[in-house]
Amino acid sequence: MRKIKHPGSEETSHVIALPTRVHEANLYLGTGKTLLAAIVEALAPFEGGGAGLRLRGGVLENFAYYMPALSDHPEHAVYFSERYTVAGRVELEQACVTVGERNGQAWLHCHAVWIEPGGRRHCGHLIPDEVRVAEPICAQACVLSDTTFDVLADAHTNFTLFKPRLLRPQLKSGQDILLAYGVKPQAEPPLSEADTHVSALVVRIPPNHDLCLTIEGLCHAYGFECASVHGGVGSTIGAQFDDGRYVEPFVTELLISEGKVGMAKSGALEAKLDIALIDYTGQVSSGRLVRGGNPVLVTCELILVRR
Repeated sequence: MRKIKHPGSEETSHVIALPTRVHEANLYLGTGKTLLAAIVEALAPFEGGGAGLRLRGGVLENFAYYMPALSDHPEHAVYFSERYTVAGRVELEQACVTVGERNGQAWLHCHAVWIEPGGRRHCGHLIPDEVRVAEPICAQACVLSDTTFDVLADAHTNFTLFKPRLLRPQLKSGQDILLAYGVKPQAEPPLSEADTHVSALVVRIPPNHDLCLTIEGLCHAYGFECASVHGGVGSTIGAQFDDGRYVEPFVTELLISEGKVGMAKSGALEAKLDIALIDYTGQVSSGRLVRGGNPVLVTCELILVRR
């Protein structure tokens, strides 16, 4: 399996999975506001913590974004591009969003696929306090009741990244599962009796952990026989699809278009992740990831909901 070497120690990097309750809802993002303001406004009635959203349709303007890029300095193994803009209105095809806090204020992480005025289909990391909603956008929201995402410094990658945090620790045992790739989950996870019946997990997957296998391991550890993925914003070291296609450029950014976990015919858990990504050469790719062939590049944030 491919592997990335970041400047910090890999020993400081773990999978984080916090039990949480969630509220699911279909929302519309209003027009005339930045993407950040429109999402904060749409989520305000729920009085929750963080959230994961999947957006489809609608139109954006004042469009600005970043792409993944190679690093030209030793402080980071990979980096992001200069700021790009698009003149005119952009049709949104799909996007995944992680909502949380940065320095005590609402912030979000959004990867999207869009169609530009000239017809080019493109993908990248939207700048949420610049991009504006020009026509209403449909949003499937998974709002976290007991948890949120915080932008925190990450010693492994030298980036500031979203990581899960409990909002009301007294509601939980205070124990989370930290799974290292390749380590078999315990038969009896270190959870309180209340935690064994959680409705969801809020998750951050660090570098060099396979996306599908890590999600399957978390579901096994918490007794999720069937689950769906909400949000799903991250990156992989290139990509390998289940139809045999490869993305060779190793610096990517992705979104999970649809993600499910269920029982395979063998009786084992199986994650099926359909994704879209952009690599640093500007190539957009999409498809279903092969299990065991797609390690994370920098991070991946998602919510696993028990079904």
